[in-house]
Amino acid sequence: MIRKKARPRNPEEPVVATFMIAYDKWQAFKTVLEAEGTTISAALVAFVEGYLAAVRSPNLSSQEINSRLQLLLRHKTDHWEQQVTTLQHRVLKTEANVADLNFSVEQLQRERSARPVEIDANVTPVDPHDVIVDIDLEETNDPKHDALQPDGLTQASLCRAFGIKPQSLIRNANLRGMTLENYLYHLTGWSYRQGRYYPP
Repeated sequence: MIRKKARPRNPEEPVVATFMIAYDKWQAFKTVLEAEGTTISAALVAFVEGYLAAVRSPNLSSQEINSRLQLLLRHKTDHWEQQVTTLQHRVLKTEANVADLNFSVEQLQRERSARPVEIDANVTPVDPHDVIVDIDLEETNDPKHDALQPDGLTQASLCRAFGIKPQSLIRNANLRGMTLENYLYHLTGWSYRQGRYYPP
C-alpha cells in the first residue's frame, strides 16, 4: 500500500496537536492556569517555544528558560487583556448613553407634567337639553297601526314605530337626567307599564 504524501504546509500554519497525560496531572495543570489567568493553548505554545529556544541555546540556565517562558506567556495574554479592556470601555460607554437617555426621558416627563392644560375658549359648552335625537325617517312607520295592539309595544317596536335609533337612547336619557322610560315618554307620549309601552 502506497502511503499518501502529506500536502506541503506553510511553516506558520497552526496545527492541532494531541498527546497523552495522566488525568490528575492534566486537571492540576488546568487549575493552575485558571488561577494565573492563562489559557491552556497559550501555556503549551509558550512551553514549546521556550523548549526549542533552550535546545537551540543549551547554555541557558533554567532561570533564563523560565524567564523566557514567562515573556512568551505574557506576550500571548497581552492581546486578550487588551480585548477585555476594550470591551469594558464599550460597556461603560453604553451604560453612560443609557443613563443619558433615561435622564432625557425623565426630563421630558417632568416638562409634560408641568405643562398647563390649554383650554380652547372658543368651544361652546353643550347643553344636555339641546341633544338631537337620531331619527331615521326612512324607517319611520305609522305608530297608529301598532297602537291598536292591546298588549302594547316593546321598546324595540316603539323605536321602530317612531324611527328612533336605540343606540342613542341611554346616552341622551342620561344627559337629561331621566330614566329610559321617561325619556321615551318625553319623545313619544307613550307610557311604560309592566314591560311595555302604551299610547296616550
